[in-house]
Formats: sequence, structure tokens, C-alpha cells
Amino acid sequence: MSVNIKKLIGTGSSALLLNVLSMGIKFGTNLVLAWLLIPEMFGIAAIITSIVTGMVLLSDVGINDSIIRNEKGEDRLFCGTAWLTQASRGFILYLIVLAIAPLLASFYQLPELKTYLAIAGLALPIQGFKSVYLIVLQRRMNPLPEIKLELVAQLTAAACMLVLAINFQSIWVLISALIISAIVEVVGSHWITPRSFYLFKASKQYFLEILHFGKWIYIGTVAAFLIINIDKLLLGKLESFSTLGIYQVAAAFSMISYSLSVSLLDRLIYPALASSARENQDSMALAVKKLKRVIFPAITAMQLIIFMIAPYFFAQLYPDTFQDAAWMAQLMAVLVWIMLAADFQGTVLVAINKPKIFGLVLLLVAILRPVFGLIAYPYFGIGGFLIGMMFGSLLGFFIYRHYLNQMLRHSEPYELVVAVVALSMIAILFSLSQSSETTAVLPVGLSLLFAAIITAAFVWSLRQAMAPATE
Repeated sequence: MSVNIKKLIGTGSSALLLNVLSMGIKFGTNLVLAWLLIPEMFGIAAIITSIVTGMVLLSDVGINDSIIRNEKGEDRLFCGTAWLTQASRGFILYLIVLAIAPLLASFYQLPELKTYLAIAGLALPIQGFKSVYLIVLQRRMNPLPEIKLELVAQLTAAACMLVLAINFQSIWVLISALIISAIVEVVGSHWITPRSFYLFKASKQYFLEILHFGKWIYIGTVAAFLIINIDKLLLGKLESFSTLGIYQVAAAFSMISYSLSVSLLDRLIYPALASSARENQDSMALAVKKLKRVIFPAITAMQLIIFMIAPYFFAQLYPDTFQDAAWMAQLMAVLVWIMLAADFQGTVLVAINKPKIFGLVLLLVAILRPVFGLIAYPYFGIGGFLIGMMFGSLLGFFIYRHYLNQMLRHSEPYELVVAVVALSMIAILFSLSQSSETTAVLPVGLSLLFAAIITAAFVWSLRQAMAPATE
């Protein structure tokens, strides 16, 4: 069975609309909170969130990927084993957080961090009880129920944060979101799960199968933790909490497209490719070729739009204390494109049952990114740090590309052409923005022109992808 591009685009469009709504909620919430809270609170919250969410990544043994990839992934006993493994992991993670909290509080010279982590870490055992039925739905290429549930959780958390922020200008406003979201997602996941699905038993055989497949996924998720969180953890030590708070706001703006795209990759593209690989791996090269014509124009369009509007977004809507977030967001937009391009190729490798290559390459990238960033930081500050991370991600992109070309015997440079076009647009925008004579015209004229070009290219790519398959 080959990948049904039309079905993917249909489901993906619905998922995209829900994610855009989620993006709007996040933008609106962050904007209001920026006027109610000080940058330092965002900085401390960035460290707390990185640690709590990072613990989940650091302990990922491939439970979700096993349910999607394994032929027995819908077996009740297999799912029961996966759920009990997930629930046990949540409690173990919380104990680890309690153990390392004093060390982290000492490292950041922030005694209150111990208490913050003890409360925020409760999200870990709560999330452990989340129903794995949502993963079974992903396997069936139906990610919409989980996306809707996450949207409800986000909306609930946002409403609670805003009410709290109006009455209490405290960091607890930001910490509360972790607990509230976890509770809503867990309760909702079991609300939509059929009663016949539950089987509170575990199989040693299935447990070992999950661990065997997940060992390389685990390496990849350790690397994912470093890639997503190491910048905030390092800058929390190198810079003030206030500067880190501004950096976090910039990241929230530029990385929302990353979260949106990774959600579609994990919940829609990966299950579709895995399904195709289980039945007919010979069709993978053609499927990947078609998917590139949808994914790369889409992520390029998103990042170009973020790059173009960032200066005006922060200038018009945020307090003066957050204005440095504009140029940070622009650099992050370029970084996110490279990360998404590499992630797509890594997803293909896992789908064709090559998790070892995926995990090792991602781990290499996770190590090189902060190393290059720290090398450049003393000379160029946060800007140099971001550029160094770009270079590390770019190496991963080309390594993944090399392996995929060998395995699928496919060397079409489509994504490279798209990248050159995008960088040319960025170069034009950057050079014109330095001239005071063109600055006023830039957002009105040139940005509209580029938006029209991007839209036309994306529509053309969709039509090409949906055309009848040809070898």
C-alpha cells in the first residue's frame, strides 16, 4: 500500500487548522502575559519547562513508535503493556526530578527552583496515566482526536493562567499550565477511549519488544531533549533570567511552527510511511519524493512569514522590554527550517526501520549544536550562539540526506533548491531592511509580493504531489 497523498493532505489540512487555532491561543496568551509578568519570570519558567518536558524525552523508550510500527500494535495486551510501562515511567521520573532539584537550584543559584520543580514535576506521574488509545488512532492515521484534546487542554490552561495573572503577578501562573494541561489531557484521553480497549495486563515478550525497538529511539529522544532544551538551559547560566525570558518569548513565536510541523510529522506522516513500509517498501522512494513537494514548500512558507513579520509583531504588540526578541526570532526562523528539514528525513529513516541511524545521527547533532554555539557565543553573544546551532543542525541535515539517497536510491535536490530560493528572499529582506528609505515600504510591498510567490509555489507543489504516480 503506497502513501495516499490526497488523504494525507485532507487529514493534514484539518489538523493544520486545529494547530493554527492552537497557535492563536498561544500567541494571545503569551502576549497578554508579557504585559502582566516580567521577563525574569519567563526565564525561570523556561528552565522549569525544559527540565520537566525534557525528563519525558530523556526516558522515552519508544512506546508510541512501537505501537505505530509494530505489527501487533493494536493488540490489547500489547497496548496494556505499553500503558503500564508508561505509567510506571511517570512515577520514576518524578522521583528523579525530586532528587536533582537541589542540585539544579544550586547550579542556577536560585533556591526557589527546588520548590518550583517539586510542584511542576507532578505533571510527570499525571501524564503517565494518559491512554495509549490515542496512539492507536495515530496508527490508523487519525490524529485529530488527540489534537482536539490538546487544544482543549491548552485553552483550559490559558484561561486559568490569565485569571491567575490578573490577580497574582507570580511565576506560579506559568507553572500552573503544566499541571492543568496534564490533568485535562489524561481525563480527556480516557473519556474518548472505548471501554473494550482496556486491559490492565503486561506481557514480558511485548515489553522486551518495545525496549528492543525503542533502544535506538531512546538515543534519538535523548538527542531531541538536547536539541530542544539545551539552549535555554545553557543561556540560563550564561545570561540573566531576564534575557533568557526575552529569548523564551522569541522562541515561543518562532518555534510554534516547529511544534505544529513536528506534530504532523509524528502523528500523520510517520504512521502513513510506516504503514507503507510494512507492506511495500519499494514504493517508499516515490512516496518520499511526493511528500517533499508538500512538506518543504509548507515549512519554507511558514518560516519566511515568521522572518518577515517578527520585527513588526514585537514592535507593535509587545512592551519595549521585549524588543530584542524580534531579531532573535528571525534567526530562530532560519534554524527551525533546518531542523524541520532534518526531522523529515529522520522520520523517513525510522519508518523504514532504520532507528539506529536516526538515533546516532541525531545524537551527533545534539552534541555539535551546543558546542558550535558555545564557540561562537564569546564573540557574537546570543546571535553567535544561534548561528552555531544552525551549523550543527545543517550537518545533521546533510548526513540524513546522504543515507536516504543511498537507501532509497533517490538524489533529487528538491529541498536544496527550495532552500536557496528561501535564503535569497531572506537576503533581500535583510539588505533592504538596513536602508531607512525602504523600511517603510518593505512590510507593505515586498512582503506581499513574497507572500504571493510563496503561496503560488505551495499550490503548484500540492498539485504536483496529488498528480497520478509515475515512475
